[in-house]
Amino acid sequence: MEEFKLYNFMKDNEGTPFPPLVSMRSHECIELRSKVCSHLNLKQDIGGCELALTIDRLQTCLNEVRADDISFDLEKVLRSIGVTSSKDVFVNWKHFELIDMIDLRDLSNNFSDIWYPSSDDIDIFDLSLAWILSVNHEGAIRYLFL
Repeated sequence: MEEFKLYNFMKDNEGTPFPPLVSMRSHECIELRSKVCSHLNLKQDIGGCELALTIDRLQTCLNEVRADDISFDLEKVLRSIGVTSSKDVFVNWKHFELIDMIDLRDLSNNFSDIWYPSSDDIDIFDLSLAWILSVNHEGAIRYLFL
């Protein structure tokens, strides 16, 4: 996640630490991308951009929910599509090259501090790799079961 978001959070929430977040190392991102490719029966050497486009083509849009809505609740959205997630989830920021791991409840509770409308396209998934929920920069939400 970009440093300025941490700065903005600390400025807006004085005295409150940002929730624990682990940035995946390059080899860990490559491993996760490879596992997603395997689940989709794609070549292991597919590029991150091509993988992102493939996922986008396969996803279903949730027309009734928008991430930029003031009442957006990530955990509720996941439950509504039948996802029961483990505690930690991954947030893919860019073509499976920049991935952070965060507690799902922390991500949900701090979503507006983490996802910025008009600039962020993210994918959220857990270690099971059974599903991917994507939020684009316009607030549209799409999902895919792998």
